[in-house]
Amino acid sequence: MVVKTTFIRWLFSRNVGYARYVGSMMRYFLIVFLFCVVLPVRADRTFEFADALYAQQEYTGAVLEYKRYLYAHPQDEQRDYAGYRFGQSYFHLGGFDMARDSWQRMLAETPESPLSGHTEFMIGKSYLRSEEYEKANQTFHHIATRMDGSLLGQQALYFKGWSAIHQHDWYRAIADFRKAARASPGDSEVAVLSTRLADTILDHTRQKYRSPQLARWLSTFLPGTGQIYSGQITNGLISTVLNAGFFYLLGDAIHDRR
Repeated sequence: MVVKTTFIRWLFSRNVGYARYVGSMMRYFLIVFLFCVVLPVRADRTFEFADALYAQQEYTGAVLEYKRYLYAHPQDEQRDYAGYRFGQSYFHLGGFDMARDSWQRMLAETPESPLSGHTEFMIGKSYLRSEEYEKANQTFHHIATRMDGSLLGQQALYFKGWSAIHQHDWYRAIADFRKAARASPGDSEVAVLSTRLADTILDHTRQKYRSPQLARWLSTFLPGTGQIYSGQITNGLISTVLNAGFFYLLGDAIHDRR
């Protein structure tokens, strides 16, 4: 009886050890299978899923999926496109700083990417949207100089004009819009809009002619009115009030002496 019990225990221990060995080998082959077969498919699915979310304007989900894709596959051949879309997703969510960080990192990692020009252009637009107009102007100027004659260069001149508008630099805005119109085909949207904006700004900034002789005569007989006529309304009103007060006091003093 003792021998039989001992034999059963030995057989059971051998079976348990064999089962453990088989289980370990199965886990090993499962890991190899995951890394060699499943994960590449998973990467493609993650990328396609991120693109689908972006197309549906689900930008929050797109940010998460693009981020997961870039983290898991930093050397993938589509990483520049994923980085560009990652930044665009942040841009549409209003996260302009995060978008710029993503685009600048993408430019540093893949400087020869065909998307580099569009990426720099979006960096300029993010500066414009975040009201950093001087940085936007510098970025668009760099693009227009580097990509002179291209569609992207024409659009850069157009948005450079808008950055000048926000800085109230009207004549620089007119010059930029004129350049954009000349650089673009005559019937293109950029040319039409640029010409219209330049003409509108010029009409509103052009001052009416003021006769200096008439201004002098008005100031001689009624001090302050000549300045008001020439467009210096504040100075004219101050001069009129001071002179009116002076003449009032002078008249009052003369009246008291009588």
